[in-house]
Amino acid sequence: MVKSNTQSELNHFFQVRDQTDIPAQKVSASAFSQARHKFSAAAFVELNQVVTEHFYNAASVKKWQGFRVLAVDGVKYHLPDSAAIHQAFGGQGNQYIDDQPMALGSALYDVFQKLIVDARLSPYRSSEREIAYQHLSATQPDDLVLYDRGYPAFWLFSAHQAKQRAFCMRVKADFNTQVRAFVDSGKKQALITLVPNDKARQQCRDKGLCDEPLPVRLIRITVKKQTYILITNLLDTATYRIADFKALYHLRWQIEEAYKRQKSWLEIENFSGLSVLSVEQDYHAKILSLNLTAIMIFAANQHLPSARKYHYQINFAQALSTMKDTLVRLLYGMVGSRSIERLLKVLAQGLTVIRPDRCFVRKKRATGRQPFYPCYKRAM
Repeated sequence: MVKSNTQSELNHFFQVRDQTDIPAQKVSASAFSQARHKFSAAAFVELNQVVTEHFYNAASVKKWQGFRVLAVDGVKYHLPDSAAIHQAFGGQGNQYIDDQPMALGSALYDVFQKLIVDARLSPYRSSEREIAYQHLSATQPDDLVLYDRGYPAFWLFSAHQAKQRAFCMRVKADFNTQVRAFVDSGKKQALITLVPNDKARQQCRDKGLCDEPLPVRLIRITVKKQTYILITNLLDTATYRIADFKALYHLRWQIEEAYKRQKSWLEIENFSGLSVLSVEQDYHAKILSLNLTAIMIFAANQHLPSARKYHYQINFAQALSTMKDTLVRLLYGMVGSRSIERLLKVLAQGLTVIRPDRCFVRKKRATGRQPFYPCYKRAM
């Protein structure tokens, strides 16, 4: 979770590892910069896979109707301004800068456990649907995947059907003639059969997917006087009631909160180098840090106080701050079971109250953002 200048972070790292009172320069920033080029960012990806797989094998997790609920969405990241990064990821200009290097991030996110099951960093002009298709390889048979209205496409429906994965997507009112007819009918739900057009058939063939008509279910929900149309392959109307889908689709908002944590608390766009490799290393290392923190919070929940007026949850920002030095000790095997138990109790003391149905008007702000400059990082 590097945020300040590299030398300060290195000195602090070894101070924590060696348990000394005064930081000392044991490794220079130059040596670190040279060494990191011999280290693949894939190591953090594989570590994240090991961590999440172990967690799901060991823990009894919260589900919805027997499904692990996963949300998929994309997010744009501002990257350091270098020729190599711009060539690898592309970019976009605005009224403040001519051409800012940017990347498209995407995550497969467990909305209940706050775990990032699969994270990908792609060139800025990549297709969100294509990345969502790649996320499917990280799903399991009992997964239900939530999508916003930018994702619906017949070939993506077919991909879920081929892997026997449940999905729920929001569709635009003019998605096709069948959806438009459903919107005009005023019905709350309808079972229809989607018939692909020539373009959709070709897309399916290009990806080796079935292009046969698909049975799906359309559902109308109302949120704050606004009507949403959902499409799903959960066809059993008795088991999966209309009333359940409003709360189910609302769970998708958790991935938006996850991106807020990444950008605001973790400063995921505060990269520590100007190479493509350093960007990939920082990104996947910070995803791993978020997941380890989420797992510690999951374990700390058993220490939450009971019999209070409101329900409480552990403050994620405070937990993330506590975990920074703790992760160093954990990775070096410096923390025993008793210390972990004390850590869980400390995390359980940092609480925030859960107030259902709270709503505030979003304040519109200027879109200009102050980037993180490598030469002017914070001192600590």
